[in-house]
Amino acid sequence: MKFKRFHVPIMGFTQLADGDTGVERLWKRLRDELPRGAGQCVIEPKVWNENFGRLAEFIHRNIEPDGVVNVYAYSWGVGHGARQLCQQLHKRGIQVPQLVACDPVFHSYLRPWRGVFPAVWNGPIVFPQNVWHAQSFIQRQNTPQGTSLKLLNKLGVVDEPTLLNYNHQYIDDAIEFHDLAMHVAAKGAIRDVQKITSEPGTEK
Repeated sequence: MKFKRFHVPIMGFTQLADGDTGVERLWKRLRDELPRGAGQCVIEPKVWNENFGRLAEFIHRNIEPDGVVNVYAYSWGVGHGARQLCQQLHKRGIQVPQLVACDPVFHSYLRPWRGVFPAVWNGPIVFPQNVWHAQSFIQRQNTPQGTSLKLLNKLGVVDEPTLLNYNHQYIDDAIEFHDLAMHVAAKGAIRDVQKITSEPGTEK
């Protein structure tokens, strides 16, 4: 069996799989609430500096030819993790219809702390041509602070970020972030169910 859609949650800087995080709680909702029989695969939460080439290769082996990947990420999980994953998926011809970002922070190996000083560096974080729609939440209560997103896809859409009243360290727990992620995930899953039931040889 191959999957119609993968869902990939990515944690932020300092977050590891051995501790409870807002991204893990989002993963539990994705795992438990998406409709069954929709050809969905919810990947366990990934650290921000995961080997995303390996993950993209795993997805490539297990995705339908027209399958897609949704990404939900926080902090450096956006500025490094999601960006690296989308680049690796792009190399393999896999589309990313939805990116949901939570206080996305710019990351650079040469200047890793630039994202902590928004007055010095204010983005944008650039995503490749396979990303179609990006939505984000930001905060202005402390540092680091979320920055803007840019899509190289000429038909791609970046929504205006939504400002939330959380400190950066807790914003991945925001119900607004979780609810939006669930909304776009469920909407995509429902479309995938419709594709499955309309394919020749299947019951409608």
